[in-house]
Amino acid sequence: MVCLLPPVMILSSLPSLKSLAPSIALASFLMALSFVFIGVLICFNWEDGVAEWESSHASLRDYLDEINWKLVPLATCAIMYSLEGDQLIIPIESSMTNPRRFGKVLIFSFTIIGLLFCVFGSACSVAFGKVDNGSITAYLMDHRTELEGFHGSTMPLSPYQFLLLTNVIVSLSVFFTYPLQLFPAIGLSGQIVCRWIHNKRYNDLDNNHLSDESTALIDFKPADKISNGHENENEPIVDMEGDSLLLRYCLVISTVVVAIVIPHLKALIALAGAVTGAATSLIIPPTLALKFTLKDEVKISKWRSILFYSLLIMIGWVYAIFGTISSVQDVISIYNGDAE
Repeated sequence: MVCLLPPVMILSSLPSLKSLAPSIALASFLMALSFVFIGVLICFNWEDGVAEWESSHASLRDYLDEINWKLVPLATCAIMYSLEGDQLIIPIESSMTNPRRFGKVLIFSFTIIGLLFCVFGSACSVAFGKVDNGSITAYLMDHRTELEGFHGSTMPLSPYQFLLLTNVIVSLSVFFTYPLQLFPAIGLSGQIVCRWIHNKRYNDLDNNHLSDESTALIDFKPADKISNGHENENEPIVDMEGDSLLLRYCLVISTVVVAIVIPHLKALIALAGAVTGAATSLIIPPTLALKFTLKDEVKISKWRSILFYSLLIMIGWVYAIFGTISSVQDVISIYNGDAE
């Protein structure tokens, strides 16, 4: 993983979403190719999977007995983690040539994402049975001997080779989309750092009792305005407050550290979904919407919106608290199991 740091840092140094377009396009192609590869595996194992599914789900009671209610918080956190694309809504909209068309783009994109979640998840559950890993490709690598339909096929690759190739493709797609996922973190962290430095400097000025004339000489410019003392039209401009290469590299290194500390993908996904997924999906957006709704003077359906946003915020906090507790317990149990 440490070997991936240099190329990830290089990709993360690209200044804007527009400059990341080739990387995003390549990642989208690789992810679509991985869907095709997994679809091939589903087709080969479909008949055996359907027969086993029908024999174990003869009634509604069988479906209910299969649910492990203790793992529902972890599953919910994993779902919220999978919807991390909602953090990119504002950066993508701001980088569009025509932001007015973003509404249609958003509806179209989330419709495709919802269909993929439902269809792909259901097909994998039927074809491969109970998937208890955070990644379907990682799960299949551990259960490749159970792919009965694949063994009797005329494929030139063995199950292991085919799954290894699929894992490589998925890993590359994640690698090339990482800088895109980093942009929301850059925007938030940059604002926090910039305001902290701004406040610290002014506090120092107050403590030193400098005159207003000395204070006026200090110019706090955002990162996109600083270009070695001059403006160069050929240089890429970053339009996020407080953005810098140092900030980006710190975020990349912190990601690697978290991945090293929690190497188990299922536990990492659940923990990230509980801590960040609940906040970005169910707490922060309705909180902002509630703030604007309270300022709105139009009283038509105002209280409905207030109740709706308040309900979302409460649900988000419930998932955040219980999901985090369950995720931490899962991480501790994993480490205790490894120690034993």
